[in-house]
Formats: sequence, structure tokens, C-alpha cells
Amino acid sequence: MVRGHLARLGSEPGSRAELREDLAELRGHIASLLPSARQRANRVGHGSPEWYSLTTRLDRIEEQAERKTLGEGTLGAHVQVRRLALDCAWLLRYSSTEAAR
Repeated sequence: MVRGHLARLGSEPGSRAELREDLAELRGHIASLLPSARQRANRVGHGSPEWYSLTTRLDRIEEQAERKTLGEGTLGAHVQVRRLALDCAWLLRYSSTEAAR
């Protein structure tokens, strides 16, 4: 699903309506992945450089996912959705490395 978004988003910008739909789907995926990612980050030494790096990234992902408006113009919207898709892909990889341990 996320890989499909990334492949499609890499080709050409969709309409704002399509991007709005993609944004809603990505927000849902991110909302479901963030709690376990935060739990995993909290198992890292609290206050360590790795913990700061992880929590900062997770905070930024959450902040971007919660933005209520779509970026300005088609290009701005495309960039916003693509960044969220990349963040979602990172969350999936982060989650799958935990599952593999």
C-alpha cells in the first residue's frame, strides 16, 4: 500500500482530490504505527543520543501528519503527501526490524 503510494507519487502529481485521499490514508497508517514506534523508542536508553534522534523524528512525523491543510498548489500538496509516504515507509521499516528481533 505505502510502496504503491510512493511509486505513484514518484511518477506525476495527482489531482488535489487524489492527494487529499492519499493524505487521509497515510495519516491513518501513521496513526496506527506511531504508538508501537514510540514504545520501541522508549526502550532505548532514555536521554541517549539514539533516543533523542528517534523521538525527534517521531515527533516531526506526528506533527506533519496532524497538519490540517494540504500544501499550497499541486506541487506543494504533492511534496507534502510524498514526505508523509516516505515517513510512513520509514515507520514500516522501523516496525519490521523490531518484529525481526
